[in-house]
Amino acid sequence: MMPINQEVTALSKKLTVLYPHAASIIAWQLLSFITGKSPVELIAHTDLPLTVNQKTHLDTIMYQLLEEHKPLAYIIGSVPFLSLDIKVEPPILIPRPETEYWCSIIIEQLEELPHKNLTILDLCTGSGCIGLSLAHALPKAHVYAVDQSVQACNLARVNAGLNGIANMSIIQSDLFTNLPKIQFDLIVSNPPYISAEEWLTLEESVRSWEDPAALLAEQEGLELLKKILDQSAVWLRCNKEMRKLLIPQLVLEIGHTQGEAVAALCKNAGFKNVGIHKDLTGRDRFVTAQDGGSCE
Repeated sequence: MMPINQEVTALSKKLTVLYPHAASIIAWQLLSFITGKSPVELIAHTDLPLTVNQKTHLDTIMYQLLEEHKPLAYIIGSVPFLSLDIKVEPPILIPRPETEYWCSIIIEQLEELPHKNLTILDLCTGSGCIGLSLAHALPKAHVYAVDQSVQACNLARVNAGLNGIANMSIIQSDLFTNLPKIQFDLIVSNPPYISAEEWLTLEESVRSWEDPAALLAEQEGLELLKKILDQSAVWLRCNKEMRKLLIPQLVLEIGHTQGEAVAALCKNAGFKNVGIHKDLTGRDRFVTAQDGGSCE
């Protein structure tokens, strides 16, 4: 058996085809997962070899990655998302850094509020990563997380338990259909927004393993976004503090070509202070807006 340092070199070469800019990092991550030791512990003992069972496990994982195109997150079983550890399982959508980025921005804005006993709705929650992060950051708030997938709702419940989050209700529903008759201070969503044309350009690991229903939408990817915007206004209540601080009451993740179209849909639905925001790669990634109704 090769010592750890040689395993890292060999793994990095094989992983370059999948992770050209992070092969070494992924190699250390895999070895940490297989051995149950942190990268720091492994670095301190790079002359030690893997056991026979560990090597067999590693070979199995490499086959899954390279031949079956299984996403690394599904192999490891969890991903970090802000301060939480989110369990993932196929075919539920794997949380992305782009989503984590805008979620962190919204949390920073909400933390400016003097009163944080908010009622928040997370539509198309999937693993629950967005709603759980909001609930964790705002313990006085209550989050309603909704998904039409029974499996996704069950996974979100598991993640709530694993992260010790109690201020969240998870409801199996097609968007607003099964919600209680309440109003919300904030609606957030990472809905399906990939067009049929764009679907063909996605990596094979995405197309083969993740749920198309959580990614694909008709009408050039806008179908679900339109449905959300058609109904959101009646589910939002006036929040004078959020209006005064220009904190959005609607946050929608979008495809990088959809900014102008979704912003126009927001304005047509009566929302105000509509903004298009970019991710860390400089591409349009989420749209924000405030409720346009009166506060009388």
